Amino acid sequence: MKIDKLAEMRHNYTSKLILKYIPYHSRVLDIGVGGGGCWSKLKGKYDIVGVDLKAGSFVDYVLNVEKDSLKKIGEKFHFVTMFDVIEHLENPMRALRNIRNVMERDSLFIGSTPNRFDPYLFLGGEIHFDHNYVFDKLTLKHLLRKCGFKAIEIKCRVLPIKLPRNIFIAIDVSKLIPLGRVCFWVATSDSA
Repeated sequence: MKIDKLAEMRHNYTSKLILKYIPYHSRVLDIGVGGGGCWSKLKGKYDIVGVDLKAGSFVDYVLNVEKDSLKKIGEKFHFVTMFDVIEHLENPMRALRNIRNVMERDSLFIGSTPNRFDPYLFLGGEIHFDHNYVFDKLTLKHLLRKCGFKAIEIKCRVLPIKLPRNIFIAIDVSKLIPLGRVCFWVATSDSA
């Protein structure tokens, strides 16, 4: 089975982000866990509580994050992740507030979504038919703030473009131009 190069690179970057911010053996609530994604590579290193719309091997709770109360899980979490889900939601604000309700004080919320400033969209690519919203750094930061989060880091990564080492310049282009295929965020629950 051929693995999609973009998906592989996203999983690799997602794994690095998780390893940077979430200590081993932490209990993590993952919204939209699906088939496990990056968690399958990190199996045994974290205690994952998976939420999704359909049952699956990584799914502990079949819930709709927009309509069902996550309080049904019966606990609060210090770490919550949501990778490539927010763009599919009809009401992302309701979902984020629902997530915020099951987070401990000063906890971390990490996620990703396709970027509105994806270079491939400028080259004639189309937004996926199943996506209800497209976000960028500014709209993500605003949405997170309105839902009780404070953005620590929002990066737009250009994946899978990789230049040869002799041409590569080590700067974070997203600070200059918000281009990139994917936006990744790290936010804290606002303790105020």
